Amino acid sequence: TLPFFSDEKVGFVQCPQYYTNTDNIISIGSSGAQSIFYELIMPGKNSFNSAICVGTNVIFRREALLDSTDGKIYELEHSEDIHTGLSLHEHGWKSIYIPKILATGLAPDTISMFFKQQERWARGGFNILFFRNPIFMKGLALEQKVQYLFSALHYFSGFAILYYLLIPVLFLLTEPKPLKTTDSLYWLAHFAPFFISKFLLLFYLVEKFDLSVISTSLSLFPVYIKAFFAELFGSDYSWDVTNTKTLKTRSIYDLMFWHYAIVFISIASIIVGFLTIN
Repeated sequence: TLPFFSDEKVGFVQCPQYYTNTDNIISIGSSGAQSIFYELIMPGKNSFNSAICVGTNVIFRREALLDSTDGKIYELEHSEDIHTGLSLHEHGWKSIYIPKILATGLAPDTISMFFKQQERWARGGFNILFFRNPIFMKGLALEQKVQYLFSALHYFSGFAILYYLLIPVLFLLTEPKPLKTTDSLYWLAHFAPFFISKFLLLFYLVEKFDLSVISTSLSLFPVYIKAFFAELFGSDYSWDVTNTKTLKTRSIYDLMFWHYAIVFISIASIIVGFLTIN
């Protein structure tokens, strides 16, 4: 990493996070999602001098910190890493992303730890969007504004996932229909191309089809929605290191309440739809 600092305008050098404990569906799914970010997204951001500082596996130039953040990491109860990198970019410093694994770490391996990690990241994204929007930062280039904005907007996927999960329920329980037909083949002709192309694109990008990545990503909709409202209204936040054994764990029923609710509503709507749709 050090040779990159021969360019005196380089403020930080970031390397990928890499998880080694891929031994259950949570850690496998988390690791797979990380791979997509570090193998596909970060190299693209790097080409626009917009590599995200993720805290782990990063080296800063001391002079850049003194110039941008009074010589310290950005002070925030969470996501101080991305804010620090944003400050350096705002002050004209360059970033370098090296797509080479130089250190390894541990993925969250329980639902509680996974949700806590993702809530922290989501709150960081929403915090930037609500209170430090890159679009209005004069020191950023246009491409940097766009790249930071994309990173923050990702967490709105929680609302999109919930919407898609509720579409079948709305179809079965309400009068308005997305397609005015009861012909299954007609419906399939409209839906199948979208469904197949979506997964073909995923397979093309990551060269594999990993159900654990898809399922863990879909499970995050209540976490992202909670983070949205928590950051919007300034709820308190307690920070915990991933896989800390002293982390207070909530019951599985508490963590998965909204998932169980969606399953229950979906099953009930199937029964109602079967009895009422001609």
